[in-house]
Amino acid sequence: MFIVVELQKNADGTLGNIVTPYETLNEADSKFHQILSYAALSDVPIHSACILSERGKMIKNESYEHKTEGES
Repeated sequence: MFIVVELQKNADGTLGNIVTPYETLNEADSKFHQILSYAALSDVPIHSACILSERGKMIKNESYEHKTEGES
């Protein structure tokens, strides 16, 4: 079993997460890439995804950071 976690850190500093289990790595990988396709165009300042094993081992992770106007 694999767990996909979507993380969204908002401009006000709050952090949201969505955790979804999948039976196979291919299913988890599909969801991982789906999240990242949205994250690439997202207005959320930090939008991330990761895949974990059922024992908590990190399989992969990736993140997009979107700076607002005036940020460097």
